[in-house]
Formats: sequence, structure tokens, C-alpha cells
Amino acid sequence: MKSWDKLLPARERAPGRGERERGGRGERALARGERALARGRERARRREGARAGERAGRGDRRGQERERAGGRERVRRKAACGREHTGGREREICCIYIFNVSRLFILCEI
Repeated sequence: MKSWDKLLPARERAPGRGERERGGRGERALARGERALARGRERARRREGARAGERAGRGDRRGQERERAGGRERVRRKAACGREHTGGREREICCIYIFNVSRLFILCEI
């Protein structure tokens, strides 16, 4: 306990300023917990994106209609954003699916 702690009312003597003897968690420990939570949230968001990508294509072909346009076949995919994608001339990056490491940019017609 620090010397000035005695002067504070009890509820302002917050545990968590590095005083292990009062059973408080040190500031570093608290910060580490926060970081871990943030990392978990981030990972979950990435996984969500990857799952949407798998739904749109890869293994199962649900949500894709195939168009035969002039002999060559185009696959229309429903993307996570709800737009359908073919391969137009003018395109913009519309969604980014993050798989294991590589990213798959789905380009969509304007």
C-alpha cells in the first residue's frame, strides 16, 4: 500500500495500480486482457468474412447461377454485400474475403 493511499476514501483506493498485496490486478495485466479481447473480436470478424466467401463459392455452388454468354460461361456469385458479381468491364473492389492468409478481392460491376 502506498503512503498516500491511506488518505483516500476506500472506494477510490482502486485495486489495479500494480499493488499485488491488495489483490488488485496490475495495470499491465488489465491492458493484456483488453488486448486479448480485441484480438479475439478481430479474429471473429475475419472468420465471418471467410465464411461468407465460402458460401459464395469455393466448395459448394449455392448462390451461383451460371450464364452462358456467347459460348463462354460466366458465374454470377452473390457476394456478402448482397450484390451479384459477374465480371464486367469497369469494376470496383466491392468486398474483400479473407481466407487463411490470402485475400480474395471480389470485383463488382459499377
